[in-house]
Amino acid sequence: MIGLFAAAFFALSPGEPIEIDVRFERFSGLRPAGREIGCMTMTSGTTAYGPPQFGGYSGIDLDTENKRAVFLSDRGQLWFADVVIGEHGKLQLLSNHVIRYFQRDKLAPGGGKDTEALVPYKDGWLITRERDNDAVYAEVLGREMNVLSSEVDLSFVRGLSRNTGFEAAARVSDDEVVFISECKIGGSRAPIVLWDGDEPTLAGYYRTERDFAVTDATADPDTDRLFVLERAYDRFHGPRAKVKVLRISDLRSLDGGDVRARNLGRLNVLDGADNMEGIAFYRSADGGENLLLVSDDNFNPVQRTVLMTLRLSGSCALSPAQAGDGADEAAERAVEEKEDG
Repeated sequence: MIGLFAAAFFALSPGEPIEIDVRFERFSGLRPAGREIGCMTMTSGTTAYGPPQFGGYSGIDLDTENKRAVFLSDRGQLWFADVVIGEHGKLQLLSNHVIRYFQRDKLAPGGGKDTEALVPYKDGWLITRERDNDAVYAEVLGREMNVLSSEVDLSFVRGLSRNTGFEAAARVSDDEVVFISECKIGGSRAPIVLWDGDEPTLAGYYRTERDFAVTDATADPDTDRLFVLERAYDRFHGPRAKVKVLRISDLRSLDGGDVRARNLGRLNVLDGADNMEGIAFYRSADGGENLLLVSDDNFNPVQRTVLMTLRLSGSCALSPAQAGDGADEAAERAVEEKEDG
């Protein structure tokens, strides 16, 4: 009955902003000092609960200067919230929650499903559509969300299946965006596309382990670093995720070749991980470097919308000169010790 009511409501007001109540439950057992995750420290972890239309989040636009967070759902919906980040990078508060759907079916066939990555662009965002293999330009116009144009055609990349297109996107300079697909060609090579406003080009391939796939990326152009989020799932291990880093400049010189990223740490169910799909980089007031992650609950009652913040550690190799040189020994050692224990 609730689902039918919600469907009828959205049919009557497809683009209207909707105020919602969101409840947060902090991870139990997370100490004030946080939890070490390889080359990172988890400083906060919460599970978010909302109304039936809440969930499915796979992309993040975090603006710490204006204290705003925007999350993209794979059902063509944006969740807007005011955000408070603590001095040391910990997520302290999300409030004033509003969701907006796109005007009617302008975002994608089927009511805007399979929208995956969110990148600030002009006065709005670039949003990747996985089944359409493109990126559209969308913004808030009055009370509605509208898709203004299809900006980037990514369908020229061959070998992608219909539901494993470009899940990851990040702005790597003022006029350049990188896209990385979830789909891997030949078992371990995910296509990388660069776009500078003209024709997109296949730069090369991102290599990862066979059971992991790319779900999002975020950049710090000032230090030439791209952070990549990967996820995996099987019935024995449950959901897992990896955070990796590589040099942005290496992407521009691939010439069709492969790149491997350095592992910063791995998350599993013991860390509170679920289907982790969104990542955003930010600096806190004390100058620390941090990452915000969000999970996609797939609107499944046994999955969760998880938000966690990870503070990058200065004890591991994170400099641009060392990023992208392969697996980080400290991170891998921490992962092995945790899994063996």
